[in-house]
Amino acid sequence: MDTGNEDVRTEGMSYAMMLAVQYDRQDVFDRLWGWAMRYMYMDSGPHAHYFAWSVQPDGTPNAQGPAPDGEEYFAMDLLLASRRWGDGSGVHAYSMQARQLLDYCLHKGNRYDGEPMWG
Repeated sequence: MDTGNEDVRTEGMSYAMMLAVQYDRQDVFDRLWGWAMRYMYMDSGPHAHYFAWSVQPDGTPNAQGPAPDGEEYFAMDLLLASRRWGDGSGVHAYSMQARQLLDYCLHKGNRYDGEPMWG
């Protein structure tokens, strides 16, 4: 949680996930990633397949748009988690989740509806 702004942000979640990988805490990583997927992931609208960059601690969105650093760090965290712990299934298929996220970041506006993350 961002205590200065009383919200949860993608970059903060991604930093915590990176620390969980470094400290070999898959249980913490999975809880953080699960929370991000449940409350921050946008599955419809112009920003579908991205993450709301700011939400309330209860998961209520503050923003309907993404912030590139959050998606970038989420993808890196997921690739490192895959390397450390291997891939599970569903949201725990870390490398698949990372590749899907990067695919949307690169190809929205071309293969997919919406705007690319880095356009």
